[in-house]
Amino acid sequence: MFDIVGKWLLDVAKYVATALILSRAFLPQEDTLTYWVVSISLFALILFFGLLLVWIGRRLDSVDNDKNKKS
Repeated sequence: MFDIVGKWLLDVAKYVATALILSRAFLPQEDTLTYWVVSISLFALILFFGLLLVWIGRRLDSVDNDKNKKS
C-alpha cells in the first residue's frame, strides 16, 4: 500500500516540475523568485515523501517475504 501511494506521489512531483517548466516558458516573468522558491519547495517535499513511502513499502514487503520463507 505504501509503495503504491509513494509511486503516485512521485508522479505528482513530476507533474509539478513539468508545470514549473511550462509555465515559465509561456507566462510573463513577474514575481520570479517567489514562484521558483515555492515551486521547487513543493516539488522537493512531494518527492521526499514519495521516495520515503516507496522505501517503507519495499521494507515492509521484504519483511513479509522473510516471514513467508521461514514458515
